[in-house]
Amino acid sequence: MGNEARPTGAGSEPTTKATDSSLPPETDLHAVIHAAHTAGYELGKMERVEFEVEDFARALLHQRAREMLGFARRLASAKGPAWEAMIVWSGEADD
Repeated sequence: MGNEARPTGAGSEPTTKATDSSLPPETDLHAVIHAAHTAGYELGKMERVEFEVEDFARALLHQRAREMLGFARRLASAKGPAWEAMIVWSGEADD
């Protein structure tokens, strides 16, 4: 009775591999790890470029703001000392 519940035949053995490739399972794992590493590397390169663009834009905006502050100081000095003092005071944190 104990043997009746077990299936017999060549096709009844469970397979332990998920795929029927001739490569060992470790090779498939290495391919997945390599693909993940490559994807991470590419993502890191894209993020680095994004940070470089943001830094460049920030530096450019800061440079333009300082130029406009100088322009504002020149115009304020033509209006009088009170205007000039107000512009100088507003830009003290940038100097």
